[in-house]
Amino acid sequence: MNLAQNRFKVLGNLFFCGLICFVVTMPLPPIYNSLSIVFLFLIRIVTCIVSQKIGVDIRFRELFYCFVFIFFSFLISALWSEHLSDIFVHLEKRLSYLVFPIIFFLTPSLISRNRIFIVFKLYVLVIVVVALYCELNVFVDIYLKNQNFNQWNSWRYTSDYLSGFVNLHPSYLSIYVNIALILVLYMSNLGRNKIQYALVACLICFLFGFNVLLASRVNFMVSVFLVVFHLYNELCKRMQRKYALGGMLIAIFCIFLMLYNMPYFQSKIEQTMSYLLNEKVNNGNSTSAHFAAWECSWESINSHNLWFGNGLSNVDNILADCYSSKGFNYNLRNKFNSHNQIFQIVLGVGVIGFIPFLLAYINLVIKKSLLINLFIFVISVACMAESVLARQKGIIVFMFFACILYYWSGNEKKHV
Repeated sequence: MNLAQNRFKVLGNLFFCGLICFVVTMPLPPIYNSLSIVFLFLIRIVTCIVSQKIGVDIRFRELFYCFVFIFFSFLISALWSEHLSDIFVHLEKRLSYLVFPIIFFLTPSLISRNRIFIVFKLYVLVIVVVALYCELNVFVDIYLKNQNFNQWNSWRYTSDYLSGFVNLHPSYLSIYVNIALILVLYMSNLGRNKIQYALVACLICFLFGFNVLLASRVNFMVSVFLVVFHLYNELCKRMQRKYALGGMLIAIFCIFLMLYNMPYFQSKIEQTMSYLLNEKVNNGNSTSAHFAAWECSWESINSHNLWFGNGLSNVDNILADCYSSKGFNYNLRNKFNSHNQIFQIVLGVGVIGFIPFLLAYINLVIKKSLLINLFIFVISVACMAESVLARQKGIIVFMFFACILYYWSGNEKKHV
């Protein structure tokens, strides 16, 4: 047994190193993430082999159920796909859903809660470094290279290209920032001195400000909610609730007053109101393009196979036909997807394929963990305006944090 324990200790240390590598490479191009995931997966397989030799029970049954769900949704998509290459691309994405449950929930466990807490801190540090790197590059372009941008275009510049320095879409990087924000808010409640309090306040302000620069409207609203929620809790500890509520309302008013005077956000508000009042898509802006994508997605779901979908590889073609018929040239030219995760899934694999996704959400919500609920809130709101799981980066961040937070919440049975 001593030899087995030593082996598990070595494997646990290697697994922890692999998690560190994965977190560090998370905002980087997918190839780096993939190498880290392969390393973690191999460590898990070796652990299973060692466990079987010493008679430790391996919970394969739950993982088999998970695999059946994922394979079934993939099979529905494959049956409707027209090209073999598309099938393998989507198979890769389906397998990404399976790898993190295997890594975290296959007994015996390889990582302690203390080390998970270190992973959380490291993730926050990585996001801060990425934000500083992006802002430094923008500063160099605008001020040191003397590139001339007027006030509106400078905001557009940061929105379109700020996250491009790490090859991430602004909406995805904004989701990463919001996850870092909920981790900071959670850790801020775990006992601190005045120096720690000041550091947490600086981190919150910095992450919030970076999300303003990214200008992802929906994710920014999530940031506002998280910061105001935290402010309200802090004020409630120091004064009566009615005064805390007043302070929260003043903070909300100040934030929106600041944003309303920023030309970029002004233009987005005007575009939204223009669509809501006229119900007419303007091909010249991305806000109207979102409404056009939702309109075409809803019509395509009702006019095509609702229960079994049309195949994930065919979704873009179906939407393109709708954009063309309605004259949504901006969406057609930029190959817009549904920009809503529910529409994207139902249009691809139907209501039947949506069930595993819904079950995963329910399984997380019933944990009744504040950290999990905040994570679900961040992802759910983002999924209302983006097809987060349509890209590998979205799948990885969702599955990694869903699994590690589920593990963190103290589930003793460690089932999938």
